[in-house]
Parts: sequence; C-alpha cells; structure tokens
Amino acid sequence: MITRTTGIWGASVALLASASIVAGCGSTSTAAGGTTDTATTTATDTMTTGDHAVSAHKASLQKPMKTTLAAKTSKYGSVLFNQDGQVVYAFENDTANTSNCSGECADFWPPVLTDGDPKAMGDLDAAKLGIISRADGSSQVTYNGWPLYYMDEPAGEIHCQDMDMHGGKWWVVDADGDPVKGA
Repeated sequence: MITRTTGIWGASVALLASASIVAGCGSTSTAAGGTTDTATTTATDTMTTGDHAVSAHKASLQKPMKTTLAAKTSKYGSVLFNQDGQVVYAFENDTANTSNCSGECADFWPPVLTDGDPKAMGDLDAAKLGIISRADGSSQVTYNGWPLYYMDEPAGEIHCQDMDMHGGKWWVVDADGDPVKGA
C-alpha cells in the first residue's frame, strides 16, 4: 500500500510539473506595461504521459481563425503577438516556408493557423505575411518565411524564449521577421 501511495503521489507531482512547463516553459517576461521579469530556464525534451495528455488537450482546442499579428515592445525589443495577445515563436529547425514541427512537437507548440489571409496591424509589413500548407491540410501563418507557433501563455507574457525543446531552440520573432536568438 505504501508503494501504491508513493506511485500516485509521484504521478501527481509529474502531472503538476508537466502542466507548469506546458503553461509557462519556466520563465517570465512581460511585454510593454508589465513589470515581471525573471531569468529563463531551459526545459528538456523529456515528456511524461501527463505532458502528452495536457498537450493533446491543448492542441485539440486550437481551431483556425482569422489571424492578426501585431508588434509589441518587450524586453527582446519589438516582437510579434497574435490577436489574443500571445507572443509567437519560430523554431530553429524550420526552413524557409517549411515547418519541421509536427506530431508531439505541434501538440506542444501549436502552429499559428489561419482561416483566410492573415492580417498585419500597426507597423508590421503585410508583404512578409504568408501561408504554408501543413500535412493535415491546415494553413499555417508565416512571417518573413518563418512558420509561426505559440505557447499557451497568458497574454503579453513571454515564457519560452530560447527554449531547447523537440530537437531545437524556440525564439520570439522581431518586427522585421527575424528570430531573436538567445535569452
């Protein structure tokens, strides 16, 4: 009975830890107007069954919509955010107009999908917006050729900059369309 209780507690702790990683990647940074700023922590590519369940649930909630991108000031300079105020990321293993994040990677890092042409707000260059087709037929938004992804983070916050996950680094994207490399 003690072993069983320990096993349940261990699974519960693993599930809570995985939910923290899914929800926040382990660091905090707030866009303009915020005051929160802590050091970036790197996570590993090791995921538990709880991680996969949480990620799969999150991915099942994402549906293509009219996508709008805007640049907001952050500690990384002017970076891209979606219409929900979530920062968007580029994956270092992607190539121009080609996503190399699928399966578990895309469950954890949902692609920015669109239903129709994406829109640029403010000073963003609308000519740098594009769309690529994913293997499942969905339309993923690109900016300056970089396929875009997001993480389930609170609006205006940046938690996953320079994370090494799913075989590569993840970076926020500046207003020129270039990944901001490094923490």
